Amino acid sequence: MTVVTNALNIASDLAVRRQLKVVVIGGVIRPQSFELVGHFARPVIEAMTIDLLFIGVDAVSAQYGAATRHDDEGEINQEMANRSQQVVVVADSSKLGKRAFCTICPPGQIDMLLTDDGADPAVVQEFEAAGIEVVQV
Repeated sequence: MTVVTNALNIASDLAVRRQLKVVVIGGVIRPQSFELVGHFARPVIEAMTIDLLFIGVDAVSAQYGAATRHDDEGEINQEMANRSQQVVVVADSSKLGKRAFCTICPPGQIDMLLTDDGADPAVVQEFEAAGIEVVQV
């Protein structure tokens, strides 16, 4: 299995797992999140196809899709979502039904929402009505 990440901390955690091939995209480090962002990352992402993308977000809604507060992070995540066959958005229930500054992908591009069991049932129904599978753990 090959794991592609723009997060240095995730890459570091996975590097010791010999059964995984870990690919880290290039870029400039965002100190707050240890993510690599910026135009240096784009050529690496454009050179690959991604089967399954797990993406953490700051906000997600059935109307507006997945979003983040940071434009540089949004640009990279958007490019990864565009290169992916399946997009799984990971967001705790406090982020559901919300909007944020930079769109990552529209609702139609989200295949699954992975969230906690504290999600408002009405909000869950909105995602399901939009054709997004919701998994609560």
